[in-house]
Amino acid sequence: MTSQTGSLTDWQVPAALGGSFARDYLNTYYVGEVTADEKVVLEFLAKTWKKVGPADVFVDLGCGPTIHHLLSAVPYVKELQAFDFVPECVEEVRKWRDLVAPVHNWNPWTKCALEAEGKNSSLDDINQRETELRSKLKMLGRCDLRNDVVLELGTRNPVIGCFYTTEQATMADASWPQSKRLEMWQFVMKKLLTVVPKGGWLLMSAVGYTDHYVTYDEKTKENIKHPLPYLTEEDFRAMLMADGFPEDQIQAIRQPVKGQEQEGVTDIILVAAKR
Repeated sequence: MTSQTGSLTDWQVPAALGGSFARDYLNTYYVGEVTADEKVVLEFLAKTWKKVGPADVFVDLGCGPTIHHLLSAVPYVKELQAFDFVPECVEEVRKWRDLVAPVHNWNPWTKCALEAEGKNSSLDDINQRETELRSKLKMLGRCDLRNDVVLELGTRNPVIGCFYTTEQATMADASWPQSKRLEMWQFVMKKLLTVVPKGGWLLMSAVGYTDHYVTYDEKTKENIKHPLPYLTEEDFRAMLMADGFPEDQIQAIRQPVKGQEQEGVTDIILVAAKR
């Protein structure tokens, strides 16, 4: 594969990820009830953080316009950081953190996260967790999982999170065959793994067993189809083992979900691995 190097400004944001993508994504998946896949992810994170334990920093690479995958880390880490490739997504997170209207309502997801942890989930509890998250979210910015230097993370004790991101970061074209989509995904994964330190953890989720997902245009309500590589749990396991992760420290599981077939989501892949 041709080397994909350069500064962030060398890459153009595809039309499907620019403009209204952040709002379209939020309105498709994060309004109303918590979707089946995110319930699974939040339950997975609640269990996994008990194994990970205390850490200096949790870094969400490819956060999108969302904050909910940070919620489970709040009791365990001193500092939270979030980065994304799309400027509008970073801005959405910044607005939520700084309470700049309109502020997206994450209460249902916070409630779900607290319940997954076996904790009280009253409105006061929800507000307390979100306040703690805001206070710990010290750094927001842009990253690119296709650059040689994904991010300068320093030498502290980071846990890396990457949720529904590597498959999106392939920037697959609908005309690409599966072999090319998979090759680009493997390239992205290699870049991601460079930021996981020795002894560090990687926590992930991905859309699996499909070649696309859908968002709905906020104004027209028309569906926008986003091409994906067709991924399985074995793809993740193979990449991690090839990069030196011990086999017995890799958890990569397939979780079927129901109710999101119209959006192309039938299965998700959950990953927790320690280098």
